[in-house]
Amino acid sequence: MGGHGATSYALIGYHWDESGKLAAGTRAFVTTRAGDLGLYVTAGAALAATGSLVLADLNSADGGWADLAAAGVLVAALGKSAQLPFSAWLSAAMQGPSPVSALLHSATMVAAGGYLLIRMQPLLAATGWAATAAAWAGALTALLLGAVAVAQTDLKQLLAASTAAQIGFVVLAAGVGATAGGTAQLVAHAAVKAGLFVAAGAWLTALGTKQLAGLRGAARRFPGMGAAATVAALALAGVPPLSLWATKDEVLAGVDGTALHIVGLAAAAVSAIYAGRILAVVLARPAGARRSTRRSRAPGASRP
Repeated sequence: MGGHGATSYALIGYHWDESGKLAAGTRAFVTTRAGDLGLYVTAGAALAATGSLVLADLNSADGGWADLAAAGVLVAALGKSAQLPFSAWLSAAMQGPSPVSALLHSATMVAAGGYLLIRMQPLLAATGWAATAAAWAGALTALLLGAVAVAQTDLKQLLAASTAAQIGFVVLAAGVGATAGGTAQLVAHAAVKAGLFVAAGAWLTALGTKQLAGLRGAARRFPGMGAAATVAALALAGVPPLSLWATKDEVLAGVDGTALHIVGLAAAAVSAIYAGRILAVVLARPAGARRSTRRSRAPGASRP
């Protein structure tokens, strides 16, 4: 995971001569590397308890060492995947170019923490408390960062907050033992969100803005990109039968406990709201289109 941190620093700060780029890269690097210290704690606990670094051997660790190993895994995974309380670095990372966001912050870097928790699910379950902590961290991140996404006026910042929220379902899945659903959510989200980040970068290049107000009608003005982005946004909203509807359903089906299930359902509903905001803007009639139609009428022409 350390390679991810160094790579993210270099790519986020690629345009180093522009204000704020290096600072954003440094923030991402420091936060994620601090989280990686949890892996060193886990490795030490594994060696002390089992004399081995084989993942399967951790299941046989006794109580104290198993708890320490699970705590280290949780810290590393939550930090890398921008889950609460480590979510702020992902917003700063949007200073990087859009292709970087599409790669690192949709499909690889933030996915690493969720993947780690899915792989270590037996250890989380063995301790009991770690599985519960992961489930609640994921569910609350999905809900609260989803609410943050709803409030955004910058498309890339909306996508960043929604990334943390969608990975929250992966973390929730690891906590409740729904590893098949969590794995499917990880893969489906990577494809959907990478496409939306590419669309955001294309519209930024063409229109010179990533503010939602300036992207009104973008899908109509660029139909090819608009069609692809529309399908991706519908998937992000959880519209049947698209991918993220099926994966969220699989994750939530594995949730026991009324309170946790309600939070998960609320988070899924919020995802439809922020995806709907994207669609409402980019599918709207472009600003000025109606005015230009009126101006095109010949003087004195009757109205239809």
